[in-house]
Amino acid sequence: MQVAGVSGLTLRILDRLFVSPVISPTSIRQDLKVSHQGASKALQRLTELGILQEITDQKRNKLYLAGAIVRIVA
Repeated sequence: MQVAGVSGLTLRILDRLFVSPVISPTSIRQDLKVSHQGASKALQRLTELGILQEITDQKRNKLYLAGAIVRIVA
């Protein structure tokens, strides 16, 4: 499936959010075998789309939350 303005990596991350709604660039890099920069860019795109929220407010070791998914399954 193609979505305008969303990369394949971003869609793969979106799928993973249903398994783990809290993620980091490091976990994405390790799980999906992509570069840290690629993971960070995709997470930033999901944040811009309102799907993720950065919850650490740090320059490093950032964590992102898919709050809507947590609300649905809670």
